[in-house]
Amino acid sequence: MARAENNTQKILPKKVDTKSLPDFGIKLDDSRISADFSDIDSLWSKNPKMVYIPTGAIWPHNGSSALIPSGNTRNIIVQAQGEINLWPSYPVTDYGIGFPVPYFGNGVSSILYGANAAIAFSRVDANGINFNASLPNVAYNYVADTTKEPGNAGSPGMLNINIHTVAGRNKKGMESGVNDIFDSLSLGGFGDDDVQDWHHMGIYGTDWTWSNIQEVNQYVPFYFSTGVDGKYNQATYINEEDFATGGPENSKSSYDPTQFNRKMFWLAHGYGTMGYGTVEASGNKTAHIADAVTWKASTSYHRYQEIIVADQSGQPFTFYVLSKSYDSSSGNPASDTSGSSAPAWKFIKGATTTDGSLVWTCVGQFTADLGEVFGIGGDNSPNTGWVARIGTLMSEDTDYIYDALFDFSKAAFDPSVTHVFTRMQKDMFLDLTADGTQAGQNNRLLGYKSGVGLAYTLNGAANGTGTASTPFYVSDSGATKMSAFSVGSDTGSITNGREILRSLNIDGSVPSKQISLRYSYPDLHMYIDSIDLGNIVRRVDVPGSSSSSCSKGDISQDHSYLYICVTSNSWKRSALESW
Repeated sequence: MARAENNTQKILPKKVDTKSLPDFGIKLDDSRISADFSDIDSLWSKNPKMVYIPTGAIWPHNGSSALIPSGNTRNIIVQAQGEINLWPSYPVTDYGIGFPVPYFGNGVSSILYGANAAIAFSRVDANGINFNASLPNVAYNYVADTTKEPGNAGSPGMLNINIHTVAGRNKKGMESGVNDIFDSLSLGGFGDDDVQDWHHMGIYGTDWTWSNIQEVNQYVPFYFSTGVDGKYNQATYINEEDFATGGPENSKSSYDPTQFNRKMFWLAHGYGTMGYGTVEASGNKTAHIADAVTWKASTSYHRYQEIIVADQSGQPFTFYVLSKSYDSSSGNPASDTSGSSAPAWKFIKGATTTDGSLVWTCVGQFTADLGEVFGIGGDNSPNTGWVARIGTLMSEDTDYIYDALFDFSKAAFDPSVTHVFTRMQKDMFLDLTADGTQAGQNNRLLGYKSGVGLAYTLNGAANGTGTASTPFYVSDSGATKMSAFSVGSDTGSITNGREILRSLNIDGSVPSKQISLRYSYPDLHMYIDSIDLGNIVRRVDVPGSSSSSCSKGDISQDHSYLYICVTSNSWKRSALESW
């Protein structure tokens, strides 16, 4: 055995990709600090692939700080075989961050135990390196079901990374499954972009795909107590987004929804992976179609696969494909092959173009459609007695709104469709005076009311009667009801001769006999066509004296007299007699 051990020591090669530092004569025990550091710096310049540090090692230091090698020009990985007593670091001290990052040289990756974490993967790029610049510090790569291994259809559980955290029954305080911290200290600008989490998903096949799924499943519910007994039971938030900032926004953002510099959520939609178009000064269009959606000769295409083809004007069109012999009942053949030369494309929606063993159908001019941005649904099943409810879809209760709750002033509508702001069911209303209290709800409602039409409804508290009323509505037949009608003021704020109301047929056409109301200071007159039927008399309360407030033409009566306002604030009366 002794001879074997000696032989083992003798046959160690002088140059290997992976070795422990003591194999190079580096002690790491404080007995030769300067010599150890010089040997490490020299070793780093030779660019070993991976270097191990033994457990309990003391990294060369100057008494207070560990020394940092400077000879690295390639990728090196340093791995500790256990906890070490001292390790070099790059201190991030700006703004009180106070985060020492293990730093074994410029661009050196390290794997340490007990350095800010049970296991720490670290790298510091501190001095303008050109190698390793776009290489991630850690990568987890996994390819499932290659062409050489067809896989097991319907088998779930193919995962690249699985993180499972359990908060035990006796846990106190906060526990997090993943804590992701990104401190941006750069003083660059546009183009120097810092992104904390960037998810990329490329879709080339026909699987149903989700870029992100977040699930919260409560298996044991608890009643939400009011805290009267000093106890507040569990509350759940599926997602919380906090944005702390300071200073004013772009001043244009108060009226232009495209001028915001800070956005809580930014949903961008487009067709960048499909290609793009350019327009010359002459007005000619050119379609720059991405290779993945460009037609190719003698190529296998899967059923319903789409491509983009531009006509002579440069307008792109979308086509989908099926095999000539496609059977819709079986879905076969799933793929077939295009011809050896481009077919004569038919740029008419619904038209088909034969291409080798394929048939292409024109979908129409290219559009990148996204059917829904926010979709909310659930397991609501009232017919079985299992009801799922949502209290409010969106609310705001603290911040000042300085522009608008919704700003669609620059919304671009497809010119071929009706421009609709929102779609509402009948008997769904806008609550115009809610104040966040129960008593302030549903006092003044505006909406389409079954059997009535477009209606403004007051509840009993709002109108003071205790019984709900509808002071204004417009029915489907075109009838209009108003509980009261006021025209201008005694100073003639409405122009003389102005038409106030006009009767129209339900289709908007003018009837054979046009009835209208017109204002002629100080009276309101009724007309049939151009015939003035006289002013509409206004009935008011019985005046207390001959000088009571009134407008010329006002009338009133009681059991004894008929009162007529002859001029402003001047009444005459006539006795009522039997005969």
